[in-house]
This record gives sequence, structure tokens and C-alpha cells, in this order.
Amino acid sequence: MTRRATLMDIAKDCGVSVRSVSNVVNDQPHVSKALKDKVLASCRKLGYQPNIAARNLRSGRSGMIGLIVPDVGHPYFAALARAVIDAARDEGLGVLVDHSGGTREGEAAALMRANFQGQFDGVIISPVATRPEEIAEQMSTKCVFLGAYADQDGLPHVGIDNRAAAEAATRHLIEGGATRIAAVGLRDRDSMADLRLAGYRAALEGVGLSVTDDLLFTVSGPDRAAGAQAASAIAGMRRRPDAVFCFTDLLALGLMQGLQALGLRVPQDVAVMGFDDLEEGAYATPSLSSVALDREELAREAVRMLSGEATRQVLPHQVLERGSTRSG
Repeated sequence: MTRRATLMDIAKDCGVSVRSVSNVVNDQPHVSKALKDKVLASCRKLGYQPNIAARNLRSGRSGMIGLIVPDVGHPYFAALARAVIDAARDEGLGVLVDHSGGTREGEAAALMRANFQGQFDGVIISPVATRPEEIAEQMSTKCVFLGAYADQDGLPHVGIDNRAAAEAATRHLIEGGATRIAAVGLRDRDSMADLRLAGYRAALEGVGLSVTDDLLFTVSGPDRAAGAQAASAIAGMRRRPDAVFCFTDLLALGLMQGLQALGLRVPQDVAVMGFDDLEEGAYATPSLSSVALDREELAREAVRMLSGEATRQVLPHQVLERGSTRSG
């Protein structure tokens, strides 16, 4: 039988004291990030498994956190859930994932389940229909919010600047020569869509291009089917746009497929920009230009924030140019 790694093994591998390793493993305060990263990397390498039950009994914690997302079947949230699970594992935590359906009723039910179980040291949530301050008032444990809210009134929040990211994405289309740019992804009571619409408007108005109602497309959901429906409407327009900014990659993928099925070329006839940088987009034909964020960093910051002071962390974004907007 293979001998299990001990704290002493980790300390020897890292060149630090056993006490230092113990401080990291037991999640003691005032441990430097550099030491924590070094020790956790060694734990993974040597296969060290802490006695979580004993540690949690001493600390009064459960060692479990909750994650509530709108749709666990959506590729973006599936990838996010995996990143949160990995980040939590590095902190010696387990994760229970729930999904809300993105409705107010669904979010209320998921929050009730999280409160009723009473087993979480904290909950990470990506709300759509419920304001963060409402959620914080009803939760018995600390929450960290992901998503589009720009001003959390001091509530813990991790995300990108959706307005600035959408403005950069639209500006990329303008710099590629587009002058008539449509926006696909408007939805009622969706704060993220509102922010991305604001960024789209700002980019166009910044260069003197008009924003007209015929270029704004409301969708039933942020998915491929809605994108394909928008493609049919766009193909039938008397004055067709020369570029489209989609508020999600799934919308963009459905739109591209729909346009191509109707005989339009991407990007020669219509350039297409997405948002989320899903892996699927990189392998589409043509490959999908998109707005990217570091989901692993997002997950790490959210997990860390559960055990720290309430802060607001704005992560960087990047516009990735691929075949769907490349003119050359």
C-alpha cells in the first residue's frame, strides 16, 4: 500500500516549516498568497489529503460551499462550475451546485434550499432576476455574487465590466469597417443584457453612428435557437447589417449557422462577434470572435472572497479576433 503524504512531506518539498504548511492547510489568516500557492501546489503533486472532517470540527465550518447558476447545462455555466469546483478543492472545500432557471421564482427556490440545508460556509450565486441586496437580506450565510451588477453597495462581487467589454467588442467591428451593426440579445429584466446594450450604444455613438430600433433584436433566451431566429430576420431585412454583436456565444453560433443556411457568408456578408469565449466557438466554421474572461481566475477570486472581507473585484476582459470578423 502506498504511504499517504504527510505535512512533513509537504514541508520538505516546499522548504518551509511544518507549522507553515499547517497554517495553510488549516486556512489560518495572515498566510501570504505566495506560500499558500506553493503549499497547495505541493499538496496536489504529492497527493496530500487533509483530514477535512477534523479540521471543520475544530473550526465550526462545514467545508462545503454552494454554487447557484441560471442553467448548469449552459456551456458557460458548466465551465464555470468546473472552475469553482477546482478552486474550492484547492481550498479544501466541497461544492454543491444548483441551478435557478434564471427566473425570480427559480432563484427564490434555490436560495431557500441553500438556507434550509444550513450546511454551507458560503454561497456563490449568479443571479438574473433578483437584486443582490434582496438575496443578501434573506440568506443566513455569506454570498458572493457573479455577473453583471456594477454597483453592489459593498456586497462581495466578482466579474468583468460588461459595459466596457461590450463597447470594446462593438468597436472591434467598427474598426473592421462595419457601419451598420445590429445587436442580438436584448431581454426583459436582464441586467447583463442591459449593460451590454449600453456598451454597444456607447461604441456607435462615440463614432457618430446611429442606433436604430430595426438593428436591435430581442431574444427569448441566450441560446442557439434564438440566434438562428435572429438570422432569419436579419437575412430578410431590406437594409441588412454588415455586422452583428451577439450578447452570448451561443446566440452568435446559432446566428452564424442560420445566416450560412440562408446563403450569406460570414464574415464577407455579415461579420459576427460573440461574448463568453466558449470552447465551441474556437472550433466553429468560421471560428468565432468573442469577448474572453479568465473563468479560472473568476472562480478563484469568488472562493477566496467567501472567507475574506466583502470587496468588489473587476477582472480584465479581452476581445479575441477570429475568423468571423477577420476581413483578410
